[in-house]
Amino acid sequence: MKILISVFLSREFKHDETNRAWWSGKWYGRGLGNSAMSQPAREFIVKIVEMSLWSSDFLLAHVLLIILTVPLFIPFVDKLHSTMLCE
Repeated sequence: MKILISVFLSREFKHDETNRAWWSGKWYGRGLGNSAMSQPAREFIVKIVEMSLWSSDFLLAHVLLIILTVPLFIPFVDKLHSTMLCE
């Protein structure tokens, strides 16, 4: 993802007009100037990257949740953990 972001994505405009244009479908009259032709492709790549990063975070969080559920069934593991943190 980092390579995709650094190679294919240019700097973002200061305002949020490209995102608003993406969701409304109206690209002209938004103050994008000559970039109005290239911004739909850029915004498409941005949306793919954002959704991929979100889904990887979602999967990682659930994997960690499943792994950390097992120690919860060990009796007094919370006291052991507190003792390890204090020492």
